[in-house]
Amino acid sequence: MRESSAVAIVKVAERPVAFATDADDRAIRAFDARTLEPLAQTDLPSAPRDLLIAADGTMYATLPESSELVAFEIASADGALREKKRAKTSTEPLAMALTADEAVLVVTTGASHRLDAYDASSLAKQWSRDVGREPRAVIVASDGANAYVSHAAEAHLSVVPMKGAESIERAPLGLGNGFMTKSGFGGEPARAARHAYALVRSRSPKSEEGERILAPLVQNATEGASPVAGGYGSSSGFGSSDGFGSSMFPMKPMAPFDDFAFKDGEGFVGLGLSALDVRAVEAGAKLPLGRVESRNATPGLVRDCLLPRAAIATANGLVVACEGQSEVVELDVSSGWPEVIGRWPVARGPSAIARLPATSRAIVWSPIARALTAIDLSRDAAIATEEVAPVRPVRIVEPLAQQEVPRARPADERELAGREIFHRTGDRNISRTGVACASCHPDGRDDGLVWNGPLGARHSLTLAGNVARKGPIGWGGEHDSLEGHVKETIKRLGGRGLPDGEFSVLMAYLRSMKPIPAEAQAMLAKDDALAERGAAIFRSDRAACNTCHIEGAAYSDREKHDVGSGGSFVTPSLAGAGARSTFFHDGRFRDLDDLLARSPRMGGGSSLSSDDRKALAAYLRTL
Repeated sequence: MRESSAVAIVKVAERPVAFATDADDRAIRAFDARTLEPLAQTDLPSAPRDLLIAADGTMYATLPESSELVAFEIASADGALREKKRAKTSTEPLAMALTADEAVLVVTTGASHRLDAYDASSLAKQWSRDVGREPRAVIVASDGANAYVSHAAEAHLSVVPMKGAESIERAPLGLGNGFMTKSGFGGEPARAARHAYALVRSRSPKSEEGERILAPLVQNATEGASPVAGGYGSSSGFGSSDGFGSSMFPMKPMAPFDDFAFKDGEGFVGLGLSALDVRAVEAGAKLPLGRVESRNATPGLVRDCLLPRAAIATANGLVVACEGQSEVVELDVSSGWPEVIGRWPVARGPSAIARLPATSRAIVWSPIARALTAIDLSRDAAIATEEVAPVRPVRIVEPLAQQEVPRARPADERELAGREIFHRTGDRNISRTGVACASCHPDGRDDGLVWNGPLGARHSLTLAGNVARKGPIGWGGEHDSLEGHVKETIKRLGGRGLPDGEFSVLMAYLRSMKPIPAEAQAMLAKDDALAERGAAIFRSDRAACNTCHIEGAAYSDREKHDVGSGGSFVTPSLAGAGARSTFFHDGRFRDLDDLLARSPRMGGGSSLSSDDRKALAAYLRTL
């Protein structure tokens, strides 16, 4: 494997050893991949995220909180590690991939929305490019021409040239609205796909030598969706005024949730709030890339795997770790429709999977439950029971073994319990349609979408770092407390409401969420003369940006202000603003430059010269 994961397997002294990143304990742990017996533990100064093992045995690890990339060597037969080199990265390094010759290592960075490239031997940085908001997985094509990057809040793959041209192309991955009519599935308006956390390399069916990139993804599939606004609850009569005297976006009142039911003879019928699909692009193809092999999510997939976090290839499709439902599912995409053909129940919160080379055995890492699970992917694995599906039977296979990992560092048990609830799908106490809190707030951030609601169009809010302090919650400060805001959100989602104990621990987890890493953003600004000038303008009396967007306080004073947008709204955080595609409470602006020029009552942005606005926008893009 030339792509990273939170679990990796390599042979050490004739024994297969599985390594897993233990973020809670800030360690990399080693296990016997056959018996799951714990072996060595390598402690780190900050939490690791992903691992990648090169052919020469070098192990690379990303450390998001300290923005570092570390290269290790395996120092002993029990999997103990010794550090070789360390390098600073752009803010929040996440996933990695190697070129076919293993000369270049590329790293996605979440908060700084970049792809960094390093010499794999020296860890000297070669280049860094902005790839757009919330990048996650990355694969380098075998021919070395392009790197492909998935996003947690976008509707495309970023196609990044490894050499030469600086331009980055976008391969569309939109799932579409998922409408069903008497004649079949409807069209695909542009909607922002989410949860494209994994990418998988597989052989192209078009060529023996070619390859394709598979992306399991989830996005909203609500009835009446527009490109920038979708359903949120069952209220009607939503407002669409942009506050400047015109209607910016078409807003259609949403029908009540249909709980995934198909209604005969009623024309357009929504599939429900979220759906899973698998999309494929042909590596090396000219854009627009090869069409998706699977058209829309099938009815049988609507409820399945709403938080896909990792995947590996099989002969016919994919095996996907589904964090929210604590299962691994096998998807057959050979027929053009992704079908679930196998299930393996695993420990709570699976987020990584790796296959033991030359075997049918796979190891699944579930950090929420702190457990490794071994599963058998072979067709002749013992079937515990059988589920009858509309198309064919689905095998349900019990795991081979499971190993719990004792906790080495003290932790708040309430926050840990709340984390499990935040990522739980299929709980009707949270939502009628099975989505989790993490469905609209991946990693505690926002999904980039504008939603219809009882008070009008509202852009999803970032939770991480924005709800720990006291102050009004919601764009309009509608709630005095986080508890009131979350209860109202659950009500709009059709949820029955969580029991008091579960609700309490969920609140504890939300307040514990760390803000988006920002310590390295000043470094980004200093590397760019225009952005550095914009930082000075941001802090000046002329622009007065930091009057409300207070640095050191998540760029928000948590107060309501009327900036001519149709009412008083709580100051949004600017953390991550550089990668956003929508701005203001109703998503009316799609560009920072346009926002600064057309907001006459928001600070002094509109009174700045064109050059000063460009400099200020350049600085905001580093946040």
